[in-house]
Amino acid sequence: MNNYYNILGIEKNASSQQIKKAYRSLAHKFHPDKHLGDKSFEVIFKEINQAYEVLSDSEKKKEYDLAYQKFSKSQKEEEKNNGLSPNSIYDQFQSIAKIFHIYGKERIDSYKAFKSLSTLLSDEIISYLQGYGKVQSNKVIIRDIISCFKHLPYPYSEFISIRLAKLAGNDNAIIKEIYSAMKIEKYRSYIERYGLLIVVGVIGLLIFIVIQIDACT
Repeated sequence: MNNYYNILGIEKNASSQQIKKAYRSLAHKFHPDKHLGDKSFEVIFKEINQAYEVLSDSEKKKEYDLAYQKFSKSQKEEEKNNGLSPNSIYDQFQSIAKIFHIYGKERIDSYKAFKSLSTLLSDEIISYLQGYGKVQSNKVIIRDIISCFKHLPYPYSEFISIRLAKLAGNDNAIIKEIYSAMKIEKYRSYIERYGLLIVVGVIGLLIFIVIQIDACT
């Protein structure tokens, strides 16, 4: 069952205005028309719309909250029976990071990787890890995932960075690392998307300048 609050990146007590603002921001960033050729954005865009449709309607939201509460309770019981522990969660993060570095951006299903990270960075797991109190282990997780940003499309890495910042808690130094890495990926994505246009524009400008110089001589 999808966690619609995580999908929109909001708290459970978010106001209707906060829900709408989060939806508009994500819908703009993940709109398929802005990422032609990558079908994964169509799936995420659909999830964003589903989340907004439910959470923006008070009756649907109430029904969803009750259903998710039951689902969450059953999940916790299942995790307890399966022996879920902080160490097993850390191992899952490290396995994902290892896959990123072995296969790289071209050979990874970016959508599946994004969903795996989003699931591991749910509010429930973040609270669990913070309550466990292994601050240094959490920092290792955060830095491992930061190193994977270059293998994810920018909107994905931005979303994951917000979840990592929540895991970081009050550690301003590590939060600064997260957002610095995110900015680098943002600029990288702009270069990948608009780099050719910039080069063509610069060449055109140089040609224009040369023509003007020749005309003046």
